[in-house]
Amino acid sequence: SYVHSMLKNKFYIGIMTWMEKEYAGAYEPLLDEDLFERVQARLTSGTTPVVEKHLTLLKGKTKCFGCGATVSWYMQKGNWYGECKSNKPCPIKGTARQDRIEVELAEYFNQLIAPHPAIVAWVKKELRQVHHEETETHRAITSQLTNRYNILVRQLEMMYEDRLNENITPEFYERKLKEKTEEREQVSKQLAKLSGENRDYMEQGVDILERTQNAATIFATKPVEEQRILLGDIFSNIILNGNHMEVVWRPETEIIREAVQKTKRLKNILEPSSDPSKMVLSEATRSVWLALANELRTASMDYADSEVRNIKGLLLGVA
Repeated sequence: SYVHSMLKNKFYIGIMTWMEKEYAGAYEPLLDEDLFERVQARLTSGTTPVVEKHLTLLKGKTKCFGCGATVSWYMQKGNWYGECKSNKPCPIKGTARQDRIEVELAEYFNQLIAPHPAIVAWVKKELRQVHHEETETHRAITSQLTNRYNILVRQLEMMYEDRLNENITPEFYERKLKEKTEEREQVSKQLAKLSGENRDYMEQGVDILERTQNAATIFATKPVEEQRILLGDIFSNIILNGNHMEVVWRPETEIIREAVQKTKRLKNILEPSSDPSKMVLSEATRSVWLALANELRTASMDYADSEVRNIKGLLLGVA
């Protein structure tokens, strides 16, 4: 229960609560805002979500371009306004209306939409095919290592029996014992490494791709809670420069955005197949999105590995 309370405490993201009112803390936040939002979504998963009173889309999610402080959002005459109210020296003046910022966000989401649905289907197929091949290779290597480990265990047992029966000399036994024990430990470490690998990164890559294609629709139709989670999935940072906003893409969404821009510059996205009645992706299109599939796979692996490290770190801390 104490850990649960900590996970919900906004103090760690730079927000202090006093007399049921929230204030921006004059200290460096210990946690990333997007991570905090993801945790809250997990905590309410499968239960009735607790909707924060006066929750607005960009509260706690935007930084000031001038000083890096968290932008404050407040309601005035029926509209939400954002303004830097940091105690630090800041050259940025003025306020931004949320509804106008939302228009800019929608334009950013449109930059992620592939020019043709066939592209997304093809990339998903490629990701799953590569993952299937890697999974089969992973299983084969694990099986080989397991067999070798079992052989080494039996050899050590047989050597011990031979030593007891004096079929081998003590010197020979000690030498072979050292060799086989060291090999067994190496095999054991390799097996432990393989078993600790996160194999879910492919589905994460597919999820990222699908989410970017539906981002504009989600943002336009879903409640503010889901909109806020979406912002964390798409952007690593949102920066307010007076009444104008800029974004920093997450690595995986930046990969998709660049692929979309390259594809739009191509003359032909589709070309006739062997069946004249059908069209397939052009070679140039496949080349662009094959590179994306490889980069997206790598980015998803890095993300999955970081999640594993975070979980292990938490468990070690609790232990």
